[in-house]
Amino acid sequence: MKLIFLLLFLPLSLLNAKPTKNQNGTPGIIWTNTGPAIERVHVSSTLTIANSRIVEGNSDQRVVEVMVTVSQATTAPITVTYSTKNGTALSGEDYVAAKGSITFAPGEMMKTIKVSVIGELLCEEDETFQIVLSNSSDGLTDGGGGMVTIVNDDCKGNNRSGAASSGSAGPVNISGNLSVYEVRITHTGYTSFYTGPAECGIRSKGKVVLAGLLSGSEKVADDDDIMYRGTLQMDMDIDICSAMRKTNGEDELCAMTVIGSGPVKAELEIYFDARGGYIKIEHTSGQFLKNVYGSCDNAQISEEQTMVPNKTIASVFNGRELPMLIDRTLKVGRLVETDGENETVVEVLRVVSQ
Repeated sequence: MKLIFLLLFLPLSLLNAKPTKNQNGTPGIIWTNTGPAIERVHVSSTLTIANSRIVEGNSDQRVVEVMVTVSQATTAPITVTYSTKNGTALSGEDYVAAKGSITFAPGEMMKTIKVSVIGELLCEEDETFQIVLSNSSDGLTDGGGGMVTIVNDDCKGNNRSGAASSGSAGPVNISGNLSVYEVRITHTGYTSFYTGPAECGIRSKGKVVLAGLLSGSEKVADDDDIMYRGTLQMDMDIDICSAMRKTNGEDELCAMTVIGSGPVKAELEIYFDARGGYIKIEHTSGQFLKNVYGSCDNAQISEEQTMVPNKTIASVFNGRELPMLIDRTLKVGRLVETDGENETVVEVLRVVSQ
């Protein structure tokens, strides 16, 4: 299994570039709005909170930022209260209880809620708690609670939490020759097929983050690639510069913002012959919060929303090999690569088990 979709996070700020073609020869941009406009995905404004995952850590506290969105921008402020609720994770032992409120300014689509989890050295299954929304000011329908999963990283050998290797619940056997790494891959920038952010009116400092645990067997034949698998947390808030067809037949630049948050199954492959590697993600079962909005026509916005998170333009799945992954194992450390206004950071924070 060599080339599949390549993630990451290729800067596509190609000044004055012409539309490219995909590998199958089809145009990289499909023009829309040649017929009647279609309705947006959301027919009424709702507040929704994302599911989220964070690696526990061995000591101190780590902060998880949970995304909350309103489905459509409003002309008046919106305030909603939130509070944490125990699940298998208990406040005071596994996380710090929190409550408060957030306010969306007119036109604002996304806010985050910060909650701290408590690190410890204890081999146990992954644990969960909820952040529940209530009492929204404009009577908007709340999206219910967002589930936060605390991923345990303390088990070595047998009976590690299954989230690191399969994404399934419950313990699994990863004894023997399976290594587990905590990774964090961050792309800061924007996506554009035509011009820079100023000309298109988009932000240049959007962000896509993948973080969590990946595990794989490194005891393979010399001519075998190494595959790592896991369930990662994906958070994205990044802009796309695109174009739409006007009624007079001319093309006009337009902008889209893509917001998304939730767990995704991930495969990371490192090639044995120093060709690099790739990351492929899949939508997991359960909630993945997403929204797309902007100045592009409704058909293009709706089409983009259906592709989040797997094939959204904002994640750049026709990208390049990850520059750090030229060895047969993950390298513990931090690599920063910049290209214009885009920056990709690959961090392997530590070896969890080996």
